[in-house]
Amino acid sequence: MTLMKATERKKSAGTAKRHSFFDLSPEEREREVAQYDSPIDIERQTRPLSAKERAQFKRMQEDKPHVSYFINGGKVEIRIRLDDDLMTKIQAYAKQHRTTLPKMVERGLRGLISFGA
Repeated sequence: MTLMKATERKKSAGTAKRHSFFDLSPEEREREVAQYDSPIDIERQTRPLSAKERAQFKRMQEDKPHVSYFINGGKVEIRIRLDDDLMTKIQAYAKQHRTTLPKMVERGLRGLISFGA
């Protein structure tokens, strides 16, 4: 019996080599795709998120603002999605100070730039 190195053992004990979907035959592709045709059984096919996954999911949900740029006839329109709670506070502040949201955002950004931030 020959002795195997630890690295050789890991290679042989690993899972089968994954092939590209496009390397499969048409019949094999159909079998692979067929598993997505039926509804998911929540009890058997899912599991609770781990603490690390929950933290990552929470960060993804809170990943706002979202910015979209639209160019129309040479004019750039920017849409920014903000947190709902923040928008409520911003609208109340704008109403209290009798200003519009665009003017308030512009003033805030100019002030931020003037402080070198």
